[in-house]
Amino acid sequence: MNTTNPGSTNETWTVGKLLTSAADYLKSKNIDEPRLSAEILLASALGSTRLQLYTRWADPVADDLRDGFRLAIKRASAGEPVAYIVGHKEFFSMDFEVSPAVLIPRPETELLVDRVLSYVKENPRETWQMFEPGTGSGNIGAAISKNIPAAKVVAGDITEESVAVAKRNFEKHGLADRVTVAIIDWMKIPADLVPPGGFDLIVGNPPYVGTTQTDMVNPSVLDNEPSVALFGGADGLDFYRRTINEALPILKVGGTLFCEVGWGDSDKVIEIFTAAGWKNIGRWKDFAGIERTLQFARPA
Repeated sequence: MNTTNPGSTNETWTVGKLLTSAADYLKSKNIDEPRLSAEILLASALGSTRLQLYTRWADPVADDLRDGFRLAIKRASAGEPVAYIVGHKEFFSMDFEVSPAVLIPRPETELLVDRVLSYVKENPRETWQMFEPGTGSGNIGAAISKNIPAAKVVAGDITEESVAVAKRNFEKHGLADRVTVAIIDWMKIPADLVPPGGFDLIVGNPPYVGTTQTDMVNPSVLDNEPSVALFGGADGLDFYRRTINEALPILKVGGTLFCEVGWGDSDKVIEIFTAAGWKNIGRWKDFAGIERTLQFARPA
């Protein structure tokens, strides 16, 4: 696709022709999932769904809409994440606003939500008090609280910008009355936000990329997503080391903690927790076969 002149004035550009051309162009630029990226960007430009692109395949596209799409494709070809270009991302069948202030939700993180929901279903109670540190867009807390009407959630993050995004997402999904969002440095939560007796659940996806491991990360991620949400010290494990101490004063005796871990880190994280008296009571692999979600019981 010619990003500077996608067709002469005498040429008719249909939905199908634009989509095919854009996907080929993104593929030539080595962009991940070029067809899907082109579909998302064109659907956004036309104000439609991806499915509707195929029912409108032969429809011509107006010049102004084509120009907007062309600019979006140019941004994507330069490595800017598609989710930031369109301003939203699907997670757990829910739509979330995203911006460069927050990490883009990943499909593998749905495993973390799944395991929490299973645990709650197996251990019913009238109310679940939950804390989510590093909430980002609020996708984890929103997916859990949407599916657990008995959940009351405190969600925190370290920047005003990310907290603002999370608040809008909780409001969008009708959860503002059960979720409190605040600026919190990981688990250093103000005492007035901790329920009497502590939280039943802590659920977090900490920054777990090591500053010495940047060669393992897609350049698009490094160049565009917030470093504060990516990096967890030289080896990527600093936030787990913080957690074993910071979680104790706020998690109930008998409470449980779920967390996501990076590729190859599960054994290291388990060692950090068990050395501090925590008990590993669950470990699960994601769809790619990577051990991604861990569950711990706090020391008595």
